[in-house]
Amino acid sequence: MKLKGILIQVRDDKAALFQEHICFLEVMDLTPNNLVSYDLISKPKIHWKDIEKFDYVILGGAGHHSVLERYNFTPYLEDLIIKIVDRKKPFFGACYGFQFLAKTLGAKVVEDISRAEVGSFKIYQTKEGLKDPIFSKLPESFWANSGHVDHIDIPPKDMIVLAKSERSPVQAGRVKDTLIYGTQFHSELNRKRLIERLLMYKHRYIPDKESVRKFYTSLKETSEPIKILPAFLKEVSNSLKAYESSSNRFR
Repeated sequence: MKLKGILIQVRDDKAALFQEHICFLEVMDLTPNNLVSYDLISKPKIHWKDIEKFDYVILGGAGHHSVLERYNFTPYLEDLIIKIVDRKKPFFGACYGFQFLAKTLGAKVVEDISRAEVGSFKIYQTKEGLKDPIFSKLPESFWANSGHVDHIDIPPKDMIVLAKSERSPVQAGRVKDTLIYGTQFHSELNRKRLIERLLMYKHRYIPDKESVRKFYTSLKETSEPIKILPAFLKEVSNSLKAYESSSNRFR
């Protein structure tokens, strides 16, 4: 089954917008026709009708933006997230996208530069993660690439925490009884793409020589996180097939 998705992007810089889209296409082995880009900065008034025809929605990272600040797109995106959750539309949030999902549902999100994760960090699955249809395919612990200073400290009540790190207690989660997922780390970034991304935002994440040194020292090859999005697509496809099969039986 050929799925079609939409990637909602929160990027001021056109180069970063393009780079993020390419990263998702690469890791999911898709073409731009299968995963279309929606530029939320230039079109902030997003509505359900803009995503309704797509099989799944991805909300990516945001560079200089923070979920702790409100922008012209914030109320529209909040309303959309609530509809996605209520209607159980398959969704994946990456970094900012995961934070926005969680905060909209009632999570406590904080800025804490002392716990910033910029580079490669060890991720540890929870017991729930090891039983999850997507995360159970990964090792109990693995390296992942990150670039964030905001953290989900307390998840919303309907979110199952799937993974954590030493600095951040909610590294991945899923809304109960849905295919609505998110990761704090970047499931779409390998080592090369992470370097590209952070150099675009170096004034926020690696502003001085010492932070640059720590960043490059931390980098690891991260082969496990890039399996998550293809596994998410497989789960969405299986869900749609099961729904179609069930519908056909009752015709």
